[in-house]
Amino acid sequence: MRIGFLIAGVLLAASCASRICAQSAPDEIDQLLALQREELDLGKYESVAVGLREMLDEESKISAAQSVTARRLLLEAEAARGAYSAADELDAGLAAAEGERAVAIARGRFALERGRLADAERLATAVLAVEPRDLEAAWIRVRVLFERGARIEARQVVKELIDGASATKDPDELLRRARLFEVVGDLEASARLCVQAEKLRREAKRPTADVLITLGDLYRRALSLDGGADGGSPRAFAAYRDALEQNSSLVAAKVGRAWMHLYVNDSIAAEREIEDALAVNANHPDALVVRAWIQLKDQRASDALATIDQVLAVNPSHKKARSMRASALYLLRRSDQYYAEVARVLILDPSYGEVYWTIGDALSNVYRFEEAIPFHEQAIKLDPELPLAPVSLGRDLCFCGREAEGKEALLASRTTHPFPHPWRNNMLLVLDRLATEFVRSTSKNFEILVHIDENPVLGPRLEAALESDLVKLEKKYGFDVDRSVLVEMFPSMSDFSVRSVGFTGVGAVGVCFGHFVTLVSPRSEARWTFVWRRTALHELTHVITLGRSKKRVPRWLTEGLSVYEERCANPQWNRDQIAELNDVIANQDLLRLRTFNAAFRGPRIGFGYYQGGLFCEFVDRTYGFDKLLAMLDAYAEDLETPAVVERVFGKTAEQLDTEFEQWIRGTILSKIRLQPNFGIEMRRKLRERVKQEPDNTDAIADLAFAYWQTGKAVDADIQLDKLRKLAPEHPAMLRLLGFRAIEKGKNEQAQQYLEKVKELGALEYRSAMALARIYSVSNREADAKAMLEEAMTYFSEDPGSDGALAALLQLAEKDEQIADEEVRWFDAIANLVESAVEPRIKLAERELSAGDAQTALTRLLEAENIDPFLRKVHRMKGQALRALSQPSEAIESLRVALLVDPTLEPSYSPPASPEEREQRGASERREQADILAEIAEIEFEVGDPTAARVTLSRAKELDPDSERIESLSRRLPQ
Repeated sequence: MRIGFLIAGVLLAASCASRICAQSAPDEIDQLLALQREELDLGKYESVAVGLREMLDEESKISAAQSVTARRLLLEAEAARGAYSAADELDAGLAAAEGERAVAIARGRFALERGRLADAERLATAVLAVEPRDLEAAWIRVRVLFERGARIEARQVVKELIDGASATKDPDELLRRARLFEVVGDLEASARLCVQAEKLRREAKRPTADVLITLGDLYRRALSLDGGADGGSPRAFAAYRDALEQNSSLVAAKVGRAWMHLYVNDSIAAEREIEDALAVNANHPDALVVRAWIQLKDQRASDALATIDQVLAVNPSHKKARSMRASALYLLRRSDQYYAEVARVLILDPSYGEVYWTIGDALSNVYRFEEAIPFHEQAIKLDPELPLAPVSLGRDLCFCGREAEGKEALLASRTTHPFPHPWRNNMLLVLDRLATEFVRSTSKNFEILVHIDENPVLGPRLEAALESDLVKLEKKYGFDVDRSVLVEMFPSMSDFSVRSVGFTGVGAVGVCFGHFVTLVSPRSEARWTFVWRRTALHELTHVITLGRSKKRVPRWLTEGLSVYEERCANPQWNRDQIAELNDVIANQDLLRLRTFNAAFRGPRIGFGYYQGGLFCEFVDRTYGFDKLLAMLDAYAEDLETPAVVERVFGKTAEQLDTEFEQWIRGTILSKIRLQPNFGIEMRRKLRERVKQEPDNTDAIADLAFAYWQTGKAVDADIQLDKLRKLAPEHPAMLRLLGFRAIEKGKNEQAQQYLEKVKELGALEYRSAMALARIYSVSNREADAKAMLEEAMTYFSEDPGSDGALAALLQLAEKDEQIADEEVRWFDAIANLVESAVEPRIKLAERELSAGDAQTALTRLLEAENIDPFLRKVHRMKGQALRALSQPSEAIESLRVALLVDPTLEPSYSPPASPEEREQRGASERREQADILAEIAEIEFEVGDPTAARVTLSRAKELDPDSERIESLSRRLPQ
């Protein structure tokens, strides 16, 4: 063999630059084709396609058999990269050679991919007529049978083939058998064979990617073969990962990983996988189906329809795609088209219950659980073998608050589908706990479940809050809740999480499903990090907005309205994200109306809540609250966001985006002076701007900051050098020079720069804070304090421990002569940090001592909204109410103080010894006696000595030696 030809062959496979030599021997061409097969298995579809076409351009120099092989490989390459028109031409050209087994198998597989079931069946049948035990042809035939719903026949075909097969250690034969079992749903048998095949391939040092993809699909379909809480994902992900290490272009592996990400509620990761898959094959049907599903989850049904049309252009028989198309049409209220699409699916496969299951899950994904129930019931009726439909039905019922029916459905699914399912197991455990450990109470509009330990204190407060808020919200939104709302409050974050989503790890403290709400108790692991009263209002607002919109409102708007109602109810209930908003605007990264919902399935979810609230404030102040109600009504008609905006505002979504951004700049951001942080994309834009406008000093300054903020100090200094020449006293340049000097430990130099900035009137929050720290280090406390106060005027909403507010409070606490200032800064913290309990209690103590009972009462009510399990708060409330001549309310607060179990207090720790237990018991009896004595005093003051005598008798039983009790006893008439 000539060396030159071998080199040319390698170049052909790698760079597609060579030509077939006239003198090339047939065996050399065969080796080249074998090399192309290897390259194809490595995912080098484009280079293989180019190389094979070059070979076929000189077809006269190769044999007819080699030409067929080249065309067959080229068909596979073109299909793999999504060039389906080219693949169709090759397929048609190979028709003359379809008598060859390899060609028939290749064309049969391609026919399946294109949804041409009759062609696939004909090709497979022709091969089986010659060799009845050809498993690859059988696989095509069985796939066709399953696609048509002939499952019994398909299973019989597989049984006959496998029963008559002899034992083998050929990994390829094992894989072929495994794939047959996979098609008919025998996942366990398929997995067992795949594991053997993969082991034998590895021992022979042969590629295993095709085996691993099958294994990954099996693990994914089984959901929880490993019993893991995330549905078996470790094994599936590992199989897909290992396959991709061998061939990074395997779209099937990327699609499998995307579905696994969706199963564990990580749609952002799923979207990344699909983008990677579509970069390989922009028309891959299964990848596009995942994209469409994500679009449906984002309530972008029109976009999903467009994506599904891409799928159907490749494979018009794709049942999952058509089921999603039916889902999108249903969501868009195109009834005639919806019914026609369902009919098309059922013509393809009369037993395809997944069409209804898909529609049901599409509805469940957008919280329309009641609507989803009949679809899941129909899915089970049409196809009792659907493994997850019974679980979906149980989920719908549970999330509608129909827990008894939901539990029954989940238990029934264990009988018909006994596979492990963590979601089902978790939900059943929590439902059992609700039945045995929670107290159920009923009010006018609510059914409320609270843990038995918490109910005496928390139950009445939760009920009163909900009933009060509901009256206000129903009036404001012009919508009356039509039936009782189920509310469950959990002391355990994990129980709350499971009841809300089926798994632990949810970062929220409340979830609304319509007429069912879950809440985290103020005594949970999240204690003192949130305000339970605010959360209850937030979720109750969802009940109203979901109701008025018939549960069609997108998440961004229902969350936005809930956040806005928080602020309307209490200005303290504000999300301190102005600094982030400042960065977002500076980076031109505000969430846009058309794609707003996508933020709620990724890392920007927290900002999505905040921006949604701001949008509602913007609309209310600019156009009036009626426009928000009109938006809810438009969504109730299944209009999508662009159409809603057009109807309500007479503008495009993009125009309203621009107005909103201008409003933010002119209102919220106009009140602060804060250097923004620039992201990578903005840095790129600034770099381009500086190239185009080399004398634009503001752009150069921003670029210098963008480099410095990402640790590129050298690049920042280059920009600073440009600024020195163009504008020696540019304020932003001087600020950054000050920061750079601080980094180098040159505080005196930094002070000079920053004081110059101050002279220019260009200080902002961070530079003012830097100057204050320099003064503090230099023992210039008065200057430091003055600079901190100036920093507060630039940005007063920094709750951090190293912020201006915290620093001012530390200074106030050091100087006992400025108690009034300490109160001032405590008050600022209370206003800024909604869940700060201790500052509120400390302020209330000062105010009670100063005789300001009304202000003290306000503080104490705020503290109670954060944590009602603090006896001290209820006692102080009693004192404040007593001072305000509200004896009945004072007595009620003191009685609540008696109900507070000391073990529920945050400071509680179990006694270390029997002696300590006894001491604590005695102390508890004395405290309860003292509270009772205070109640008796109030009863006596209002002229009810009989009640006072009874109360005092109880107190004396608890503490017979109390002087307070004895003194009051002497004053009471006998």
